[in-house]
Amino acid sequence: MRLKKLSFLLVLLCFMLACQAITRQSTQISPTAVPTQKVDAPLTPTIQEITPIEGNVPTYESTNVSPAPDKFALVKIVGNGVPLDEILYAEAQNAVELGIKPFVDFYADWCPPCRAIEENIGDELMIDAFTGTYIIQLDFDEWKGNITDAGFYVVGIPTYYEVDAEGRSTGRMITGGAWGEDVAGNIAPPMKAFFAGE
Repeated sequence: MRLKKLSFLLVLLCFMLACQAITRQSTQISPTAVPTQKVDAPLTPTIQEITPIEGNVPTYESTNVSPAPDKFALVKIVGNGVPLDEILYAEAQNAVELGIKPFVDFYADWCPPCRAIEENIGDELMIDAFTGTYIIQLDFDEWKGNITDAGFYVVGIPTYYEVDAEGRSTGRMITGGAWGEDVAGNIAPPMKAFFAGE
């Protein structure tokens, strides 16, 4: 009986110490950064600012490189140390404000299908396929250490993910394996179907 009481008191003491540690830790955590700049025209080159309540957090670069900005946004991101989830939230909100669907594109400069998409993005078939989309381009080499934590699983480059208004993955994706030769006539149809939710 005495052993049970001692065990109970030991468990209770551990619980109280853990609660104190959690309380102390939560008061030391600085507030998270929140987007403070509303981009008036997100379809033009911009730099998003993430300004913290305390401290100094770097900004990230968000540059629209779309050949048809009146049809879709193609936004290249340079993170500069800003957490991926904050960037995706801010960019998805830009898409929502424009009334178009947000998607994430994991690409790499060394990737032949990625280069083919970039070279052919001005083709009428590609413009038609991408119309109504807000493509958030993330260089796989820059972000590969953070993408799994954000809910993305990239097994090949390029990989496009649909994201919701909060910038979170819906689980829908397409890779460069969805078409054969990397020409606009092959790339555009499966991309158009994916963006349409088919």
